Formats: sequence, C-alpha cells, structure tokens
Amino acid sequence: MNIEVPELLPSSRGYDVDAHALLALAAVQAVCREAAATASVLTHTLDCALRMQLLLRDTVLEGRVSVHCAAWGAQAEEAAPPGRPLLVVGPDGEAEPDSMRATRQQAAAGGGTLVLLNHRPASSTTARFGRPRFLGGGRRPWSPSAGVELAYEIVPLVLRRESVPGESLARVLLRRSYPNPWVLMVSRRDSDGYIEVARRETRPTPRAIQQLSEASAGLTPSPAPAKAAAAAAAAAAARAANAGVDTSDMATTAAAAAAGRCRVCSWVDLQAQPWGMQAYASSSLLRLRAEAAAKEAAEAAGGVAASGRGWLEDDKAPSTRHVLAITGLTLTLPLP
Repeated sequence: MNIEVPELLPSSRGYDVDAHALLALAAVQAVCREAAATASVLTHTLDCALRMQLLLRDTVLEGRVSVHCAAWGAQAEEAAPPGRPLLVVGPDGEAEPDSMRATRQQAAAGGGTLVLLNHRPASSTTARFGRPRFLGGGRRPWSPSAGVELAYEIVPLVLRRESVPGESLARVLLRRSYPNPWVLMVSRRDSDGYIEVARRETRPTPRAIQQLSEASAGLTPSPAPAKAAAAAAAAAAARAANAGVDTSDMATTAAAAAAGRCRVCSWVDLQAQPWGMQAYASSSLLRLRAEAAAKEAAEAAGGVAASGRGWLEDDKAPSTRHVLAITGLTLTLPLP
C-alpha cells in the first residue's frame, strides 16, 4: 500500500499520526476478517505504535493483534511468529533498522501474508529529496521494489518547471485499487477537475507518467511557440544591431529560442506571472534593451544628453525583451 499524501508521511510537516494509525488499523482489519484470525504490526515510528495500541483497546481485535515498534528492538520471532500475518508500517525516507528488516524478510520467506504500508526505506527514496523544502525542493515519485505487488495506491503529483518550482503547471493523480488497473488523471491549470488520461494493467514508470502528464496538460514542445520566440529574439537583435550593439550573443539566443529552449517575455509579461520575478532574477539569459541601446548610441555620438536612467528602468522599458532559459519539467509530490 502506497499512499503519498502529507497526512500519512512522517517526514512531512502535515503528518497526522491519528490518520496514519487509523489507516494501519483498517489494513489489519482487512487481514483479520475471520473471527479467530491474528496478526502482528511492526511500525517504524513510536507515536504510530502507541496510537495503534490505544485504538485497539475495547475492540474485537484486542488480544488478537500485537503491535511492536522498531525502536523497541524486538526480535524477529517476538514481533512476528512464523506463519502469522505481518503489517509493516514505514519507514518513509529513513534507514530501515536491522531488526525491522530481519522481521520483514522472515515473514516474506515464511510464505505468510505480508503487507507493507508506506514502506519506502532510504535506499529507495534518496533520489526523491533533491533540495531542502525551503529552497523549493520536492519529493520525486517513488517506484516499488521488484517482487512487490501494489494492491492500493494514491499518489498526488504536481508538474512544474525545475527552474520555477513555485509554478504549478498541472496536478496529476495516480491511483489503483486491486484488482482494478492503475489510472492516471490530470487536472490542467485552467480546468476545474481531473480527467482520466491513461489506464494501465501494470504500474507506469515515472518517465511514462511525466510524458503522459505533459501531453495531457498541453506542455509537449510545439514548433509554433518556438518559432514565435525565435522571431521575437531575432527582431530584438536586429533592432539592437541597427543601434550599433554587438549582436553575437543575441544570434545565439535566437537559435536557442528556435530550438524551444528559451522564453521571450516583456516586463509586463513577467509581472503578470506568479513565477515572473523569480525567473527574472535567476534564469534570465539575456536582456535585449533595444531602446536603451539606441539612446546610448545617440549619447555616444553627442546627439543627445545622457539620460541617467539605471538598468532597472531600461529593463522595464516596453521594447525590452527578457530571454529566459527553459529547463526540463519535473514531477514532484506537492509540499504541505
């Protein structure tokens, strides 16, 4: 079971231990359907283990379900006797303790029922944490280990540009409820709800999820925007060349725009976008100041007096074009 919502992730600031324990209890109830059935629960965090013990009191499962925590150092035989169903809860992004790993491996080798709930140890999640949260880092989608059958999964994702982490281009939802297939749903930025874009019998890879999401959100590279960007960059470069400015870098920029790797914006465009100022500060490759270049040329020729305007005023001029680098798109878990 893989449910990557903030309320069920101990590593998240939105973690809710009550919701986590209740979900684990529901999983145990599904395993113990028969009246005399017993099961064991092994959690990675102490708070989840203690909360589950409280929830089990005065229920039909009291005395039939034993709860252990990896922090208690329980031996494999004590935590899960051979043949007894075992529910392992966590860890999420942290190292799996040796005792917990031994218990899980023993249960798997014994042929009994083994349920893994949000079991994503550090070895499988290291790549998901690229930068600290406060720097805009995100959690990359997780993939299960070989031999693991995902019976239930809910993974909400956000499609955004790597250079502008605050801009949400689309919301993505991957879900599955056994025996039904996996369903991929996408909500575009300008839409009110999710639409189904794919249905697969096997879990789609992270790359396939991203490609399907980009296509559904209308973000697949198109020649039309690239040609428009190239034309705008080339026109600004021509105006600057007429003013006597070196345009070698501008020609390179026009070629990059033609390849779809640049975005050309005016100051008004930047102001209108939530990501505008961040992109202006961090990813601007070039500022084509045709008006400023013409004035500087006239001033150098002695035709007019120096304007004394600063670079910020020149950047805000209606004719100035800001050429921004377009980096790759990335799918990350939404930050709580």
